[in-house]
Amino acid sequence: MTPAPALRPLVPANPPARGTPGFITLSSAFIDPRLAPTAELAECMRAALRDPGPATFAHVQGYAPLRELIAARLCAAGIPADPAHVLVTIGSQHALDIVCRALADKRIATETPAYTAAKALFELHDAALVPLPVDPFAGIDAAAWRARLTAGRPALAFLTSRFQNPTGYSYTRAELAQILAWSEELGFGILEDDWAADMLPAPEPRPTLRALGGDNVLYMNAFTKKTLPSLRLGYVVGNERTLPGLLQAKKLAINGTPALIEETLFEFIARGHYDAHLTRVQAELAARRAHCLALLRALAPADVRWTEPAGGPVLWLELPRRIAIPRLLAALAERKVLVNAQDNAFAGPAHLHGVMLGYAFPDRDELTTGIEILAELMAH
Repeated sequence: MTPAPALRPLVPANPPARGTPGFITLSSAFIDPRLAPTAELAECMRAALRDPGPATFAHVQGYAPLRELIAARLCAAGIPADPAHVLVTIGSQHALDIVCRALADKRIATETPAYTAAKALFELHDAALVPLPVDPFAGIDAAAWRARLTAGRPALAFLTSRFQNPTGYSYTRAELAQILAWSEELGFGILEDDWAADMLPAPEPRPTLRALGGDNVLYMNAFTKKTLPSLRLGYVVGNERTLPGLLQAKKLAINGTPALIEETLFEFIARGHYDAHLTRVQAELAARRAHCLALLRALAPADVRWTEPAGGPVLWLELPRRIAIPRLLAALAERKVLVNAQDNAFAGPAHLHGVMLGYAFPDRDELTTGIEILAELMAH
């Protein structure tokens, strides 16, 4: 018999904590699909299908009018972007993969706890990871970060400047300035993920690393979690030095992104549907965030604490060591509440003992039931 090809053993991904019938999802970063603007997207896809030229062929760099819209929106937000330097991707994960493929030196500094899919992808690319511990209650330990960056000498730092997944932490302006100073001193580049910037209005908008550091900072974002999970479109922004390598990595991997979906998204933004949708989503998620925090304040045991991010769809729930997290999650699953463990989020020993809570996916009734059950189980 022909032998099967040998495949590398990989760390299994956490099962998706969302959408299981009969279960309440408390650990998803996606918005409630019941908020998706399906009627408007259908209208825009019909418009795209009526245009046989752009909707026929895949675009290597991305549909030019969409890239122009993305660049204009970024510039209006104070983030330098040229349409010629925008590369459309199949969501954030594809943007990460392109950067990893193109990176000459695969030593990557990454937050710990990290966005688990990013950490797993870096490991798949045999990257040497330099862990940078994030404490969402105290901020970054500058001495520890500098020591690790100096010892590890990464070529790239992958950072989420606003509403980090899984902690919800946003860096202060002083921390961003310090990171940029280290980048210049130690010679590492930066890939900035701004994935949740539009999901809740922040009362004190914080700058991005690219806005402060210039267009050598690679910047990535996506429309997936804000619009429709199956839309799967994002982008990475470089400059004249970095775009050619990223473009070639994308071309060799997939040749081009789906033109029909790109033009649909262009129509969706150009017709004003995207901004109208964001206004509705932001109001709804602000209400769900407030409801989630009120429930935690009223019901959580006194030795449990949590972050209160100004935006994004997630917060970090820090648990006392008396609570065994695997046992808690199993008990929650028995009561039909899904929360994911964060074991794979830490590069090295875990300095936090908790879980991510997402308040964007469940509605208010589901949040109430889910957090009531969670609080009951945390108390025992």
